[in-house]
Amino acid sequence: MDRTFVPLASTVVMVRPAAFGFNPETAGSNAFQQAGVSASHEAAILEFNCLVRLLEESGVKVDVYESPDSGAPDACFPNNWFASMPDGQLVLFPMMAANRRRECNSDSIAYLGRVGNFSDTIDLRANQASGAALEGTGSIVFDHTHRLAYASRSDRTDTALLEEACSLLGYTPVIFDSIDRTGHAVYHTNVVLHIGDRYAVICSESIPDAEEMKSVLLQLSETGHAVLEVTYGQMEQFACNMIQLRNTQGEHVILLSSVAWDSFSAEQRSFLQSYGHILKGSIPTIERVGGGSVRCMVAELFTPKVHAS
Repeated sequence: MDRTFVPLASTVVMVRPAAFGFNPETAGSNAFQQAGVSASHEAAILEFNCLVRLLEESGVKVDVYESPDSGAPDACFPNNWFASMPDGQLVLFPMMAANRRRECNSDSIAYLGRVGNFSDTIDLRANQASGAALEGTGSIVFDHTHRLAYASRSDRTDTALLEEACSLLGYTPVIFDSIDRTGHAVYHTNVVLHIGDRYAVICSESIPDAEEMKSVLLQLSETGHAVLEVTYGQMEQFACNMIQLRNTQGEHVILLSSVAWDSFSAEQRSFLQSYGHILKGSIPTIERVGGGSVRCMVAELFTPKVHAS
């Protein structure tokens, strides 16, 4: 892919859930979920709607799918079950939790067919029968320009399945371990790493193996990314869980949560502002109860149809 063309989406898909709440099926592997926190569906929907409005007012097109499934409490995190690729493919991913697998169904896939113009579909969900999971752009942080797929090992990121996906897509995997302060695997790669067009944000202290850490940082450097290091404390405030987009005027915008932004120093904020206009979404209910932040709520649509419905 031409280095002068950096694939940044100007259209995203978001899913407004019929129900939202603490998901016990995912809590065992997601240390960011907080049990006992008020899980008001109304509060979550308000946060969702405000995030949609923030993106639209900034010139990013948002296609909203209305999930009808009240048995899918994490439906607002669609980036885990599908990804659209700059080359035109739609990829469907297997998820670990049974109630999350409900999110990827005939109706939601048909919706993507209406809003997207995909050249073909790669369906990896058959692996769910064996328990293997690979949760989309939660598990994989893509560098589309250099066709690299960064992934940290976890119960939700099966490395054999990652290598299969990379083989089908023509990407090279960059695999490493990342752990939280208690020594447990971080559930998703996009909690410890964000890659933008010419920069990256990483919590490298979460990578316990010195050689793996060196390899990841070297790979980022060799592909021309200026690296912003964040601490464990900042990672726990979703400081890496952000996404860079391109609005309809061709301008770069960076979406992250208010909690993440508040964790940055003045110098770190200046670094990020040099790569795009900052959009700060306030989603405290979704972050604390759902255990995911704004990156998890938006799925890029690289091939939108002109007249999406």
